Amino acid sequence: MLLIVTDAHLLPGNPASDDFLEMLSAVSSGGHDILFLGDVMELWMAISRYEDELHARFIEWARKENRNRRIFFIEGNHEYFVASKYKDAFTGASEDSLRLGRSFFTHGQYIQEAPWGINRLTQRFFKSWFTRLVLWVIPGGETIIRKVKGALGSNGKYPHPVVPEARIESWAGRLLEGDTSVDHLFLGHFHAARTLPLPDGRTCHVLPPWKEAGEVTLLDLDTNQIVAAGPWRQVLGKSVIRNL
Repeated sequence: MLLIVTDAHLLPGNPASDDFLEMLSAVSSGGHDILFLGDVMELWMAISRYEDELHARFIEWARKENRNRRIFFIEGNHEYFVASKYKDAFTGASEDSLRLGRSFFTHGQYIQEAPWGINRLTQRFFKSWFTRLVLWVIPGGETIIRKVKGALGSNGKYPHPVVPEARIESWAGRLLEGDTSVDHLFLGHFHAARTLPLPDGRTCHVLPPWKEAGEVTLLDLDTNQIVAAGPWRQVLGKSVIRNL
């Protein structure tokens, strides 16, 4: 089974972060693989001077548990340079997307933008090697980071939790055209759960966010079926019973 966690938007010292770490401990006691589908942290610049204790604890957990289960990580629009800097901590890590079996996973931040929308341009610029170098060397970088955080807030063209179904369908059509190796698409980002049947008979799943109620999704990769979705204690509790 694959446990999928998306859109936690964690901050150090927040009670939600303590709950998230408790969930990681519960995962350590079970047998599931896990995929972090973006925006795990509220803002994560994977540059030493900008990282905090919460980032370090998460990476420490991933490095340890990567010996016991598969751990995957896909960057969202609130994470930068994580996939490249901490590649060794994960079974698979990507700035954009991953394929596992016949399933395709991506955070989804670019779907709501036109090809050259402001969010897309902002993301491409701030995820570039040039920006990484500048942030590494210039003084006062913390001020820049605060501005980035403000620019990448949740109040975009499609305020959460609106799910732009027509745009998702158009994006999926372009992605899957001529590709018969994928049956299901999985997205985060929109802070709402939807199952969208696509015109060609395949399915796009927009997954619930962890942030609001600690929700996760449990997927059977062998059958491409969602086994459970909801608050993590309920999902992991049910999965433990199911495995006995």
